[in-house]
Amino acid sequence: MFSQEFGSCLTVVIKATPPPVPKVYNVFALTEYQHNILLKRAGLCPLIPYDELKNLTLESGVEIRIFPIPL
Repeated sequence: MFSQEFGSCLTVVIKATPPPVPKVYNVFALTEYQHNILLKRAGLCPLIPYDELKNLTLESGVEIRIFPIPL
């Protein structure tokens, strides 16, 4: 429930913010989008919407790269 509400709130805030949108908002949206996908794939929240977060993160161009840690 929290993730769904947080994602909806982020979407509203980002859409209501006049350009340029601060990058930190886009990073939060990207992180929440990733959380929502994990929750959906794990079967914990099968109906969680994340399409708007996906569109916002793709439009923002923010990218997080995770580098493997050597063993």
